[in-house]
Amino acid sequence: MARSVYLHTAMSARRILDYTTTPSLHRPLPVPIPTIETDTTGTRVFDTTQCVSMVIPINLGQFNDFLEEHIETGLVPTAYMGTFNPLDDDFWLLIHNHPLADQDHTFLAIIYPGMNSEIVITEGILPALDPRFNLPLDGYRGCITRFCQFVRAYLSRRLTQCNNGLDIPLTVTCRHSTLCITFYPVNHEMPILIRDHNSLYIVPERAIPGHWIDDDSSISPTDMEEGFPAIVTTFAQAMMPFVKKTPPWILLGIPVI
Repeated sequence: MARSVYLHTAMSARRILDYTTTPSLHRPLPVPIPTIETDTTGTRVFDTTQCVSMVIPINLGQFNDFLEEHIETGLVPTAYMGTFNPLDDDFWLLIHNHPLADQDHTFLAIIYPGMNSEIVITEGILPALDPRFNLPLDGYRGCITRFCQFVRAYLSRRLTQCNNGLDIPLTVTCRHSTLCITFYPVNHEMPILIRDHNSLYIVPERAIPGHWIDDDSSISPTDMEEGFPAIVTTFAQAMMPFVKKTPPWILLGIPVI
């Protein structure tokens, strides 16, 4: 599968741990399984006490020749015209007490955007759409512009309301046919990007034995040993037609605790 992140340019992660070459340090520790709630109204996108995730299916309904033609002829606008309702916009809004630790290990980004939604588009969304979902940026220009306008609207709404003067991370990850944007709470733990040969994943700082994290904000890699992703969840049923009627913790295979 295509590699879709360039460690030196494609993200503003504060720390990348690369333990491909040094099998001498302890493995990351397991992290708690999150308790997940859903919000069908969109009001809890402003929750800053827990993690909030937009889990967005990437499908042919959003990127196809028919829609592209309608955008080119002006029949379909690219500006976001919705009401910030997750059901109307066809995605899940999940609220959880611990970050979702499962990624498909081919793309992820850790971003500290402040109040700038554009950095999330350029460092997280576009790099994921291109090689990860096989959507070349010059293939469906109108569809991609329309999709980014929708994402940008939600990002701007959240960041301007919740990130004013705060240095709060968010992550962009993928799982099967979904793109997941996770906003961290105000009292957050630093997410650490792990690189292991051809795999990438995220663990919280507490998962690093001894909290072996320094204050260097550069993204030059630091060696650590190979570790395990902390949680095994799945978005395999993201495209099932009953997705809106089924509680996401059932679809994700996560017990409610």
